[in-house]
Amino acid sequence: HADGIAVQGSRVTIKQNIIHSCTQAVYPNSFDYGPNAVSICDDVTICNNLIYQTRAIPHMNAINCDIETGGRSSMKRLKIYNNTIAGVDQYGINVGDRGHGGARLEGLEIFNNIVVDCGSYSSSGNISVSFKGPAPDPKINHNLIVSHRQKKPGYKFQGAARSQAQMKALGFEQHGKENYPIDAIFSKYDYQAPDNNYALPAGSPAIGMGLNPGGLCSHDLKGAPRPAEGPWDAGCFNYRPG
Repeated sequence: HADGIAVQGSRVTIKQNIIHSCTQAVYPNSFDYGPNAVSICDDVTICNNLIYQTRAIPHMNAINCDIETGGRSSMKRLKIYNNTIAGVDQYGINVGDRGHGGARLEGLEIFNNIVVDCGSYSSSGNISVSFKGPAPDPKINHNLIVSHRQKKPGYKFQGAARSQAQMKALGFEQHGKENYPIDAIFSKYDYQAPDNNYALPAGSPAIGMGLNPGGLCSHDLKGAPRPAEGPWDAGCFNYRPG
């Protein structure tokens, strides 16, 4: 159970990291301190990270945002955007309330992420969102979902596996994309190989498909400036000709 970056507490930004070879790469968590405990993990932003799995580490989650307490728990204004996630065995992005209801998840935003080949050990492994408390009205949009080797439904929402088309019918992912040829998305991708290149080639469907990522994501993972004005790319890299 080796975690990469674990978070307990509020007002934390995790950006521009390369994380691999661990059980959970980024792990904001509201732990169980008992039925009357107050556990708050608000205003956490996770952006511009590259997360992938080598062959040596099974059962890996990439971004696992977990409310485990039955007390007064809160994970408000959680933002997950412009991450590139590839080849993890469980969930690429998971946000879930495993408590007893009433957890506060308002303001959840998941956008501009590229999530590829997740879910060897789970029924639906790319993006999963579930909650038992009041509906958080999440913003889930502009994500690029690809099942290249792992043929899985793109989403698990409120406990049910769903395609991106089904998510659109529910009002999410109106500008999402899915299931493009893998060599159109990355410069080099060989499932779970250590020498992959997750940069965007010319013509990648991730180019220009994103929302404005805001000031926290003004540069890509290699330090290249993201455009001050759109269009904005999905993932942790910008495309730069040459």
